This record gives sequence, structure tokens and C-alpha cells, in this order.
Amino acid sequence: MFAAGYGLSRDLIGRENDLVLYRDMFLATAEKQMDWLWPAADIFLAQKDKQEIFPEYVSAYYEAYSRLKIYDFSRTTTRHGD
Repeated sequence: MFAAGYGLSRDLIGRENDLVLYRDMFLATAEKQMDWLWPAADIFLAQKDKQEIFPEYVSAYYEAYSRLKIYDFSRTTTRHGD
């Protein structure tokens, strides 16, 4: 999304003007996107089974994209010591 937007705005307003404006927009929005992708550590730390919550979260993230047919995802689990 950011790369496509930068290309379009660069073509419209020129590289010099676009770089400054685009950098500001990226910094303002990237933090919000990362909060969605990786929630605050408190969310993970508040869970009862801290060792299992992160793999569960990542699996849910990838499974959502798999349902959209963006890529295939499957999960195989093993427990330490098995």
C-alpha cells in the first residue's frame, strides 16, 4: 500500500514535495498498523499460558490470510520434550 501510494503521489506532485509529505504520512500511520499486527506486550503477558499464546496469535493471523487464499498455511505443533 505504501509503495503504490508513494509512486502515485510522486507522479502527481513531484519527488521533492512528495518525499517530505510521504515520510510524515508513513510515520503517522505505521505505528497504528504495527499495533494491529503486534498488540502490546501486556496482552500476551496477561494470558495464563504465556508460552502458548504467541503461537496461537500468529496462527490466527496466518489462518486469516489462508482463508483469503493469499497463501496456504498449516500448523504442526510439538511440545518440548516430545
